[in-house]
Amino acid sequence: MIASTAKELNAVVVLEKLPRECPKNMIEGVKDATLRHRIYQAGFRSVVKAIEEKCFERGVPVAKVDPKGTSSRCPFCNSKLMRGHASRRLKCSKCGVEVGRDVVAVMNIERRYLTYKGLVPLAPMPCEPALEVAVLPMREWARRKSLGATSEDKLMRMSI
Repeated sequence: MIASTAKELNAVVVLEKLPRECPKNMIEGVKDATLRHRIYQAGFRSVVKAIEEKCFERGVPVAKVDPKGTSSRCPFCNSKLMRGHASRRLKCSKCGVEVGRDVVAVMNIERRYLTYKGLVPLAPMPCEPALEVAVLPMREWARRKSLGATSEDKLMRMSI
């Protein structure tokens, strides 16, 4: 879906250049043993490789940027973000913007790519309403028997 959509839009797919020790770096501060294990077992680099292969097949350019701080720096003033009122929302103490963590990451990844290319990133002003992450149909993304199956899916399978 990513490669096909990028092809239709004549866009570049920009990914984070994940370090070799990606899962180990991610689990450093996680105390829950089950969550640590799931993060460690997740195939981050495999997903990136699959996206790259599909983009190559469709002739879609792929670029990689440094992931450091992409989900923890303000995309407007570049200061460190703090936790907001909700678990995945971050707030900037300097400019006051409050944005979802995933939106911040996307904006910062885009900004890094455009800056690298010598282009000026276009982003909303801090006074504009906060952006929200687009909700994608999970059934199109998830494997048939994924770890993230919802209770509703489990109930449907049990009733069959």
